[in-house]
Amino acid sequence: MKKSIAINIAKIGQNLNITFGRPPSNNLNSIHFNDILTEWTQEFLKSTSLTTLEEQCANIKAQLKISKEHNMYRVEGEIEFSPLLECVRSLTLFREKITTQVNAFFVQDTSSAYKNSNISRYLNNSEPNDEVELSESDLETYSFSNNFIELDEFIIDSLYLALPELPLCREDCKGLCPSCGTELNEVQIEGQLIRPNHAQKCTYSSH
Repeated sequence: MKKSIAINIAKIGQNLNITFGRPPSNNLNSIHFNDILTEWTQEFLKSTSLTTLEEQCANIKAQLKISKEHNMYRVEGEIEFSPLLECVRSLTLFREKITTQVNAFFVQDTSSAYKNSNISRYLNNSEPNDEVELSESDLETYSFSNNFIELDEFIIDSLYLALPELPLCREDCKGLCPSCGTELNEVQIEGQLIRPNHAQKCTYSSH
């Protein structure tokens, strides 16, 4: 297993295309990874059921581009994944395909831009109780060192932020019976409509 998804800035030039889980790009200046499974990402992927013991492979596809802009590197593109979610109404587990657009900057941790940022103050603050206000631009900025850009944290942040706050298995989900807890949604199984089967003596089923 890879320790991290590290890109040597010497390979970037003015821009570099990176793909995950998709056929490699025909672009000469490109790098392809079969998956994003690393020591850093494994815990997050397991918590969202994106990996299985059988495959040990992330169900994630991505097309990213790293471009050099002045003394910084911009990472932008699209990530597609299908996390296992729990419906907030029916508590049903379901998978939902999510596509998210991502955009962030990487700056050298020794640069003045990084040292003067609130991110640097937050990470190196000697007083844990002191509050440091982080702006939206700060939250989209990552640092790198030793000429290697590690994408793990950026990818995990992007996946986490793309997860829905209140996932629903369907837009019109009826939830659970307040009396017996039976799921109230009608479901199609092999072309047959299955209606909710309430428990005996359920007071709600007679309504």
